[in-house]
Amino acid sequence: MKIKQTQVISGLAFVSGMVLMVFELVAARLLAPTIGSSTYVWTSVIGVIIAMLALGVWLGGRLADKRGQLADIAMLLLAAAGAVVLVLLVAVPFLEGLAQFSFDPRIKGVVASILLFAPTSFVLGMIGPYLAKLQVYSLKHTGRLIASIDAMNALGGIFGTFMTGFVLFAIMGSSHILTALVIVLVAISWVVSPGSLFKVRVFLSLGIVLIALTSSLVQRDMHIDTATAHYVVADSKTPRGQTIRLISTGPGGYQSGIDIAQPDSLLFWYTEEIASVVDQLEQRDRILILGGGTYTLPRYLANKYPSSQVDVVEIDPALVDIARKYFFFQPVDNLQIISEDARVYVDTTSQKYDIVVVDVYSDSEVPFSVLTKQYGQSIRRIVQSGGRVIANIIASESKQCQDFLQASFRPYIDNFSIGVYRKYLKADYRSNIIAVFGDSIVDFGAEYVSVPFAKGPVYTDDFAPAEALQFRCAN
Repeated sequence: MKIKQTQVISGLAFVSGMVLMVFELVAARLLAPTIGSSTYVWTSVIGVIIAMLALGVWLGGRLADKRGQLADIAMLLLAAAGAVVLVLLVAVPFLEGLAQFSFDPRIKGVVASILLFAPTSFVLGMIGPYLAKLQVYSLKHTGRLIASIDAMNALGGIFGTFMTGFVLFAIMGSSHILTALVIVLVAISWVVSPGSLFKVRVFLSLGIVLIALTSSLVQRDMHIDTATAHYVVADSKTPRGQTIRLISTGPGGYQSGIDIAQPDSLLFWYTEEIASVVDQLEQRDRILILGGGTYTLPRYLANKYPSSQVDVVEIDPALVDIARKYFFFQPVDNLQIISEDARVYVDTTSQKYDIVVVDVYSDSEVPFSVLTKQYGQSIRRIVQSGGRVIANIIASESKQCQDFLQASFRPYIDNFSIGVYRKYLKADYRSNIIAVFGDSIVDFGAEYVSVPFAKGPVYTDDFAPAEALQFRCAN
């Protein structure tokens, strides 16, 4: 009997660890469209979940000392399933409402995490002490028995993490993953204790599962989960009557878009400006674009310059299928798509390019790895003599954006003789800025002004406070 109960307890520890990590990863995805997916958001999610786990462990330990029954664990599993169902029901309307308030996104992340994710985390935290109470049958082996629970819980967490990141996000959406968690929790609750409180549990189980199966995250737009991001695809009308299709990964801006009537044309000012700069350069046999989006700019350049080789580096391979399905993307003979992280590619490639276009924004933020001295040196290494770097930067010339703007310029201006830039808005509002760097002068027009000489700190791969700089600039 002891062996059988030990196996059940080990399995429960594994399942609770797995469910927690799957839930945590999905939780961050749920916040992405309305609050964002920055480090601040992840900090909010992880911090709140750990805090509620601790509170759940504290209360669970006291209840386990008084009761310590498998039937209690079955009810806790049902309670966790019910908490996940609540997330399914209220997440989207609540987050859309929260997004309307213009206060600190860090506070938004904490508030959203507390209201949406705290109940599930709290209940899951209560299960561990029960397992420990039931597992310990001999004081002589207490350390070993408790350690076995912790080890199985950790293994479950590892399994849930890799399964979600490598498999689940690639084959189903967040709502379906949460529904699957509900079914798993309800099923395991019956395995743990089939006979106790039978009628009450049948009623609760059927109600929870039916609500999970018939409800979904309320969505007006199309939401697509991949292994690396959560995308929202939406159609809208412009004041001029155009029907445009846009894709975004968060509330800060659109990653790409097309005019449905003219999908091969460029929709945004910054892509048109990059194309204009490329057109004024004589040397463009090999073009590298860091950041693919839905491949509107790469496709445009490849079609316009059929004798040029256009390589585009995009970290998410699933974007190719999204671009084909929703953005009319078709392969072009002289366009090569490389599924790789942009920084890794520039560090390791042996190719050299006449033009490097840098557009590596996720939502409205760039990773810290493109603000460092080492990145600038790698870019310099892969640019041919006489070549150019064209960078899309989202910032302004306002006081609060100066540090981020200088940090964005510095990797290039430290490695190239000349830099010029043009901003989309003349006022000091945060918007797209196109900067061009090279070793010789090219007149791109009166709108372009010289990048000031490098000033401010030199950031490195060891320290580059990208999140803090961009947060200050965004506010």
